[in-house]
Amino acid sequence: MLKKIYLSVAITLCFVLSVTNVHAQGAFENWAIGVEAGTYGPGITLATSLSPNFKLRAGFDYFGYTAQMDFDLEADGVLENNSSVDNISLTGSLSDPKINFSNFKAIVDYYPRKNGIFSISAGLYAGSSAITASAKIDNYQRLVDANGGPIIFEFEDIVIKPKSDGSFDGKIKFGNFIKPYFGLGLGRTIANSRLGFKFDLGLIYQGDYTFESDQLSSQKLTSKASSLMEDSDIPSSVLNFWPVINFSLSYRFK
Repeated sequence: MLKKIYLSVAITLCFVLSVTNVHAQGAFENWAIGVEAGTYGPGITLATSLSPNFKLRAGFDYFGYTAQMDFDLEADGVLENNSSVDNISLTGSLSDPKINFSNFKAIVDYYPRKNGIFSISAGLYAGSSAITASAKIDNYQRLVDANGGPIIFEFEDIVIKPKSDGSFDGKIKFGNFIKPYFGLGLGRTIANSRLGFKFDLGLIYQGDYTFESDQLSSQKLTSKASSLMEDSDIPSSVLNFWPVINFSLSYRFK
């Protein structure tokens, strides 16, 4: 898997470097600033020309949201040191999940026709995308006392040992810090007039999802979370890719 990631990053970097080295005519002559909204959240971008056919844009996208709600949690637990005993029914709640997407990006747009509106894009996103939440098992200490020891439970192949009060925290991370991007676009990165509009459709390769928690019942504090998505009936390889739909409005100031 790491080889695939490194290969994707290397191809993207080679593409960007070849553009900046070979197509120097007209480089940095035009500039534009823009705002955008998409599946990675709203953002800002700064764009410049590398040549009549190639444009470079860099920016930052951010989306954060906390859902003020609780979700019921049910699981079958076992004694940590004696998994052969009967399952122990556990109930609880998961509270206030937080979504946080925070990513920088650098993308090169290639226009087959220098004054056209169709572009092919490649670049990199760098940052984190995650969902965090807190949860608590009801009457956990009473169950521990009644059954004679700490209780652990398994949720979609992830084994969790709650704190003494029954609480635990978790974070699902959506892939890697560095993520290659490939896409298609309609519109101008740098408009021929002062104002421009652009629509992008593409894919980001994120890599495997991971689950992080201080309450994982192992020496490792990170576990692959692909099994969390099994109930969706979507292949895990598909979940490694994040769809990008993006709308941007830009102003050309040079």
